Amino acid sequence: MKKVLISFLFVVFLLPATLVWAWEDHIILGRTYDGEVDTTHTIPGYSLEQMLKFLYYEASNVEEILAIDGVPISKTPWKKYGGKINPKVKKPDPIDTTPRDKSIPIIINLTDGRSVFFPDQKPFLKNSRVYIPVRPLAEMLGAQVIFNMNTKEVTIIKNETVVVFTLGSKKYLINNQEKNMDVVPFIINNRTVLPVRYICEAFGHEVEWNENSYTVWIEVRNK
Repeated sequence: MKKVLISFLFVVFLLPATLVWAWEDHIILGRTYDGEVDTTHTIPGYSLEQMLKFLYYEASNVEEILAIDGVPISKTPWKKYGGKINPKVKKPDPIDTTPRDKSIPIIINLTDGRSVFFPDQKPFLKNSRVYIPVRPLAEMLGAQVIFNMNTKEVTIIKNETVVVFTLGSKKYLINNQEKNMDVVPFIINNRTVLPVRYICEAFGHEVEWNENSYTVWIEVRNK
C-alpha cells in the first residue's frame, strides 16, 4: 500500500497545478483511525470545500486529510482542513445550517464504530441535555444496571466504579462521592431516562454532541 501511495503521489506531483485544479472530480487522500491510507472522490452535488468539510467534521473514521489531487493539503488553499482531526473538539456547523428536523431520532455512536440501539423509548433532547434509557448504553459499555423503585435509585456498576442516580434529584454519587447535575433523571413511557453525558463521564468516557447531525459521540475507553 505504501509503494502504491508513494507512486501515486510522485506521478501527480509532476502534473501542472493548473491541470490538477481543472479536474471536476477531485481525489482526497486521507488516513483512517485504523492506519489505512485511502482515497475519496468528491461526489455529485458537493463542491471540493463541502467534501473537505464533510470529511473533516463528520466522517467518524477519518483521522487526517493528507492531500488533494496528489498535492499535500498544506500546499493548497484548503490547508485549514489538514493535520490531525480530533473528534472530541467541538467544531462549527460544517455544511448545512438549516435546522434539523427534530422528528428524526437522535443517534448515539461509540468511537469504536458501534451504535447504541434503543428498542422502545428513543433518545430525546430536554433542557439542552440528551436523555436515554440507561440499560442499552450501560450494557454496551460493559456495565451492570440495578433499579430500586423503592428508593427511586438507579445504580450503574463497572469494575471498581459505582454510580448512583436518584429519580427527580440533581445529586448523584460516584463511589459515594456526591456530585451535581444541571438536570434530573425521570420516568417517561415506563422507562427510566438519564442524561447521557453524566452517565458516560462518570465512567471516564468523553462525550461530544453534534447539533448539526443530531448525534452523540462517546469516546470508548477501557476502564
